[in-house]
Amino acid sequence: SNISTPTNGENNNNTIVSTGTIMLKNQSPYNAYEVSLDNITYTLEAGATKSINNKEAGLYDAKITQKSGYVSGYAYVGKYSGELKIGGILNYLLPELGTITINNTESDPYIITINGRNFGTIAAQSTKKITTDVGYYSIHVEQASGYLFWASEKTYTGTIKDGGNNLTIVLTGL
Repeated sequence: SNISTPTNGENNNNTIVSTGTIMLKNQSPYNAYEVSLDNITYTLEAGATKSINNKEAGLYDAKITQKSGYVSGYAYVGKYSGELKIGGILNYLLPELGTITINNTESDPYIITINGRNFGTIAAQSTKKITTDVGYYSIHVEQASGYLFWASEKTYTGTIKDGGNNLTIVLTGL
């Protein structure tokens, strides 16, 4: 049996429909988000997708709130708007993503901790890129080896904003 894709507001039985589907997709590889849409709140774990079927065609505003992985007092809150067309799908890809680039110019490796989460070690004289969601970041680096008495360490802060901007940290002179 062949199943056709509905077009022009028709379903598979060629009957006129006035609804569509809203797809919520959490693009964050690490953090959970709450999405408020039509006075209903949905929780999306990292990487999760939620399909909301049979929504009336029209304009929709979704408010998202970061639920995990943020520095105290700096949870990301954003608003997304879109139009659901008859028989269509409205995709909310949230949140926007950016990249944290860490460039280690030192001759020793460093352990990376971002917002309290361990992101492994960056080798000496290397670069590490981490794709993550918009928000405020506290990036702590601590020398993993090569020290005599105590490890060098430093904390950097910065923000990845809507629009997908990036954050670059250069480890030098530690």
